[in-house]
Amino acid sequence: MGRKEVIENWKKYWLNEEHMADKHLSKSPIYVELHNILGDFKNKYFLECGSGVSEISIDIAENGGDVYLLDISLEALIISKHYFKQKKLNSNHVCASMFNIPFKDESFDVVWNAGVMEHYLFQDQIAGLKEMSRVCKKNGIIITFNPYKYAILYRLGKFFAEKKGKWVFGEEYPVKSFKLYAERLNLNLINEYYFNFEQQITFLKYFSKISFFIVKGSYKITPQFLKKLWSKIFKGYLLVSVFRKNN
Repeated sequence: MGRKEVIENWKKYWLNEEHMADKHLSKSPIYVELHNILGDFKNKYFLECGSGVSEISIDIAENGGDVYLLDISLEALIISKHYFKQKKLNSNHVCASMFNIPFKDESFDVVWNAGVMEHYLFQDQIAGLKEMSRVCKKNGIIITFNPYKYAILYRLGKFFAEKKGKWVFGEEYPVKSFKLYAERLNLNLINEYYFNFEQQITFLKYFSKISFFIVKGSYKITPQFLKKLWSKIFKGYLLVSVFRKNN
């Protein structure tokens, strides 16, 4: 998908989700995973590139992180600002592209995004990651969460949603690995793995609501060791790529 098409798609999406800021009930699995990767958030400067309504960054801010939010969609940022105001948190919102981030070199300890890179083709993914690297401090961390190419249930649900004209997230190119990106950009890919199998189940709604409820119900009562087997077979929904910027 081209950059212009991405902007138009997300403008339309967020106009239809104007009340999303009132729906935040619990910490996202992505927030939990960020905490597992980074540990304490205190005294760290975070930039989320493609922040949407910033639910995860709000949780980071509530737990000591100094967060900056960047998104191409003014509509999303308006929702996010409302959300930050509700929580009585300081907000640092910037309407800009991750291909031209309006911050100085080496400004942030952690630069990250979730569900962003997969909307672009290879050359734009490289360009976006390069710009994220530019604003990351030396020895800082860059993290991306992207739909995994081998996430079976997600791919199945996406296929049927597109066939039925119900897919609202625009073009997506699920990611196999960012190893090549690290080599091109002189980044150290310190870890890469998939996680969050359970989120995949929600995509079965697009295939069949009956299948969704059966699988969701079965998963809830499945013993933990079998849940691990499910994850091994069907993979996780998201691929997590963790880079360290070289000195």
